[in-house]
Amino acid sequence: MKDKNLKIGKKSVQAGLVFACTLCVLCVLFLISALIPRETVRENILTSAYRMEEQGERYLLEEGKEWTRMDNYADAEWLNILYSLDPDRSWQTMFESPIYVDFGGEEDSLVHALILRVEQELDANTVYDRYWHGTVMLLRPLLVFMTMEQIYWFMAIVFVVLFVILCALLLKRGFTWLTVILAVLVIPCGLEYIPFCAEYWSPWLISLVLMIYILARRPGWWEGSLLMLVSGTAVAYMDFLTTETVAFGLPFLLLLLLWQQREPGRKAGEYFACFVRSGLLWAAGYGGALLVKWVGSSMLLGDDRIDFALNRAAYWDSGYGEADITGTGGILDNVRMLFPFRGISDDMNLLLLLIVILGALFCFVFLFRKKQIPSVCPAVFLIALVPVLRFLTLSFHVSYHAFFTYRALYLTLAALAVCVGKMTDWEMTGKYIKKMLRIPFRK
Repeated sequence: MKDKNLKIGKKSVQAGLVFACTLCVLCVLFLISALIPRETVRENILTSAYRMEEQGERYLLEEGKEWTRMDNYADAEWLNILYSLDPDRSWQTMFESPIYVDFGGEEDSLVHALILRVEQELDANTVYDRYWHGTVMLLRPLLVFMTMEQIYWFMAIVFVVLFVILCALLLKRGFTWLTVILAVLVIPCGLEYIPFCAEYWSPWLISLVLMIYILARRPGWWEGSLLMLVSGTAVAYMDFLTTETVAFGLPFLLLLLLWQQREPGRKAGEYFACFVRSGLLWAAGYGGALLVKWVGSSMLLGDDRIDFALNRAAYWDSGYGEADITGTGGILDNVRMLFPFRGISDDMNLLLLLIVILGALFCFVFLFRKKQIPSVCPAVFLIALVPVLRFLTLSFHVSYHAFFTYRALYLTLAALAVCVGKMTDWEMTGKYIKKMLRIPFRK
């Protein structure tokens, strides 16, 4: 018992150090970006803001297609925060996230407020301190050389390169089915639009980098769980509450498959225990990073920013009771952004179609299932449920922002496809198909 407690204590210390080091590294990188002189980014920020004003705060990349909606509102907020970074008050501006808002102005627009601020060199007049806004540290050095439009195309190249590297490593390690799944689901889930809005980047960048690292290093069970702690901390620092669950689910899905490949004799209970431990560590990293932000902001502003942030969370859960949004409605709003459900406006028709598809899939797996289901499948199925649980928790948020939160369902579909692939006896399926093809057609 004493040895067990000692082991738990040692792992707790390790987790605490990993969290602290991750957050410190991110803060240092943020502070380094603040050293870049404001004058060097002013011209490109202004050019970008004019372009955003022409496009509109929330515009469609492809006309009439809601799933292609971009969020200039959020990107303008980040440019506003970025313009506030002051080397002389770097710590304060990092925690406060000051912005300029044109209160009472003719236009209730953050893009217009950004233009006014940069043109007239106005000081920030409020704060947006619920999030770290860590993606700003990527944007600031890039804005020295490029406008936002050019940065979007640069990031498109970065995403493609990282995805190609990931697929090559997956094939090298023998994960052919996972490679096919990840590649095939890109278009139906609208991932090709991610590079064209900075708000959408961070969960996917973190996922790609971690998955490449996992394939290169092939970590053990505890090291893999610590990586989930790093993921939770990083996505809380970088993200804007978009598709944060993929930063847990995609790397952890790969970890499970890697461990099963290496140790096929592991029991389902062991995978489940690791899912719980890794999920708790990810949540601790995510919640811990936000808590540090809120505490730091409260100390600097002399106000209870924790209570304010929690009130906003309550708003995104239910709209303070003003919104007629149920958890199921929020899920359906996101599902209809996916191919082939796009354009189905009626909830009942969409629900019936989903039931038919899931029923057919269940029948297929039931008929052609293996005699012994792989022990990793229950844990993989739980990963598929993570975005759904997130949708139920913040139902108003995912309904209001369905035009970007729907991409989290990429994780659900990928995990379900992995389950189907693992549970199906493909040799039996092949024999059945060949037998059916040999049946002569009667005239």
